[in-house]
Amino acid sequence: MNGSAKLYADLPYSFWADYGSSVTYSFSSTVSSSVADQRFMLIAIHSPPSPFTVTAPLTITGEYCKQYRVTFTHSGLDSTTTGTVVTVNGTAKLYADLPYSLWVNSGSTIMYSFTDPVLSTVSGKRLALVSVTGPSSPSSVTSPVSVIGNYKIQYRVTVDQTGVGNDFAGTVVIVDGTNYNTGGLPVSFWWDKNSNHTFSFGSPLIVNGTSQYAWTSTSGLSSLQSGTLAITASGNVVGNYVLANRITFDHLGIGPDYAGAALIVDGVPYGVSSLPVSFTWGVGTSHSFAFQSPLIVAANTKQYLWTSTTGLSSLQGGTIVVSTFGSIVGNYKTQYYLTLATVPSGAASPSNLP
Repeated sequence: MNGSAKLYADLPYSFWADYGSSVTYSFSSTVSSSVADQRFMLIAIHSPPSPFTVTAPLTITGEYCKQYRVTFTHSGLDSTTTGTVVTVNGTAKLYADLPYSLWVNSGSTIMYSFTDPVLSTVSGKRLALVSVTGPSSPSSVTSPVSVIGNYKIQYRVTVDQTGVGNDFAGTVVIVDGTNYNTGGLPVSFWWDKNSNHTFSFGSPLIVNGTSQYAWTSTSGLSSLQSGTLAITASGNVVGNYVLANRITFDHLGIGPDYAGAALIVDGVPYGVSSLPVSFTWGVGTSHSFAFQSPLIVAANTKQYLWTSTTGLSSLQGGTIVVSTFGSIVGNYKTQYYLTLATVPSGAASPSNLP
């Protein structure tokens, strides 16, 4: 008032002014409060505008309203966050704007919404809204308010396969207990950071009696056929398959009294007790085999002799190039050692007998 500041405790403030004199004044547009996050805002002045000429007694009233600070912030977001995080009364606020505060008249309504999910500048990463701490929207403001959007980091993980054709209609992979066939792959998930998820690629994937697919490797976030993923980044889990066939090796005619190797496949020996033995081999791959002969049970007493091979080969040994599904069976006959003698010892040889 006329250059002299007046406090709340000074009001009402009165003074005598000469008739015809000029008076100047100004009310503070906002007045602070001893209460945290509270203030008063000037909304109207009831009197002549400043300056004015005194011609009669006059009362000048500054009308204020109470305001509260409303603050919007977050937990869980990081510097990779991009795009709108929260919209307050129609105004979008970014990560860089937070915490964001505004003064709201007591009793007025505020509206807001947190974005879910919030995008990230990192590919395959996003931030999902878990909860909101504070009053729900819309809310009538009657005290200072803090509203917190609580977020968690999620990563996109894609599960897929290579090599399996549409002729296989069954389950290729199981993820967290759910089956997925070729028509359901690739499948993507948004998984929480540090969460654990199970997967298992099936093998062999049998189409029919002549065709199947065999798992060969897993690429991406894991190298295992099955296991548990601890999620720390985005990526792929891809089961790689080859078209394969099941080849079974067996024998006919060898008794359990023979204890040695009856068959060698790719350098590995197999005894009678290990047969039949089956392999799932990729189409076009080459593998060696050899049926052993003779198989001596006891020297100069008993042995088994290879006679033929049936199935995918007719050879006693060789190389098979896998092109179909089937068996290779070595057929044996039993032989005994015979000794001829003459009595008396000086008799003619058997070849000279009539």
